[in-house]
Amino acid sequence: MGRGIAKAAEKVLHAIDERLIVELTQEMVRTETVDPPGDELTLAEPLATRLTTLGFDPQVLPFQGRRANLLCRIPGSGEKPALIMSGHLDTVPFGHEPWEHHPLSAVIADGKIYGRGASDMKGGNAAMIAAAHAVLRTGVPLQGDLILALTAGEEVDSVGAATLIRNGELKRIGALIVAEPSNLQTYTAEKGALWLEALTKGKAAHGSSSHLGKNAITPMADFILKVLRLKLPHHSHPILGGPSLNVATIEGGFKTNVVPDHCRLTLDFRTVPGQEHDEIVKMIEGLLKEAATDGEVSAELFTINNRRPVETSPDHLFVTLFQEAAGEVISQPPPIGGAAYYTDGAVYVPALKVPMVIFGPGDAALAHQVNEWVDIEKLKIASKVYALAALRFLT
Repeated sequence: MGRGIAKAAEKVLHAIDERLIVELTQEMVRTETVDPPGDELTLAEPLATRLTTLGFDPQVLPFQGRRANLLCRIPGSGEKPALIMSGHLDTVPFGHEPWEHHPLSAVIADGKIYGRGASDMKGGNAAMIAAAHAVLRTGVPLQGDLILALTAGEEVDSVGAATLIRNGELKRIGALIVAEPSNLQTYTAEKGALWLEALTKGKAAHGSSSHLGKNAITPMADFILKVLRLKLPHHSHPILGGPSLNVATIEGGFKTNVVPDHCRLTLDFRTVPGQEHDEIVKMIEGLLKEAATDGEVSAELFTINNRRPVETSPDHLFVTLFQEAAGEVISQPPPIGGAAYYTDGAVYVPALKVPMVIFGPGDAALAHQVNEWVDIEKLKIASKVYALAALRFLT
């Protein structure tokens, strides 16, 4: 690192407001953005007001009623492409199990902030905002724009990220940091997600006269066995390993003494680079057709989520720059790994053709769980890493 960048880095690190990180995390956790329905506008508007008081010029971008993205940009000179720091505003539901602390309480206990979204990923959002605020308040000249992109709908369909791409809001982008929970490890790849819904339709009849009906569940049971025996072609990925399958939900019939006239099943495939989702769909369609051989039992297959796996080479210059920045904060570069979950990166990377790292203060093992929490010290560390990575890429 040159003397000029080193001096700027020292100023920016000193300018990170650690109290702001905690306050923002609590404010976001206390605002409900459970998806569905999302209602990210409930958070985007007050967050934009807060960002304005911090010196930013944020844009709230509503769409589809009360869905909303929030964009915030620190302009650079244009000599370099922009860096996106990305997070999402929505969370999963609270669940049915009791919480030790209310999921919207944002209680602090034992150095942790508790609540839905604390780990996934409102804490990461707060750390990114504090990092960008430190860059802004020190006035370090940037050669490229630093963009905060806080999106709607990542937990369901990444509708927010897709809307930003479709509307041309993100131009001349050079790299992407996603603050999803990685427990301060650097992820350079994520598995794809292919969710399929199979539907069989038969004919209802009284259970005592079952020969007059066409049972829709029986072929679905055969279909499940065929799917579980299927060996999907793939090459084991050096970071992500192999693919996985979860038979996720099943529903059929409506009364014990009635031949079921319908059955619905969902499958969750997690894929690795090199696997083509279209080919998987064709294979599953073939198995469903085989299972529903009776012409009076119809079968259909629907794709309900389709996010392809994405990866950046660990040897990419951006990954190297990021690891150097992280190493300055953590004392040594963090291990490189991959995410079994998907992120908005599945939308951004193919569309923008950019390198990506996933790095966040949260722990993926806590995501979607009751009593979700994020460690305050890790929030502070992540914020420093984001700030230094931005300086290394944009100056």
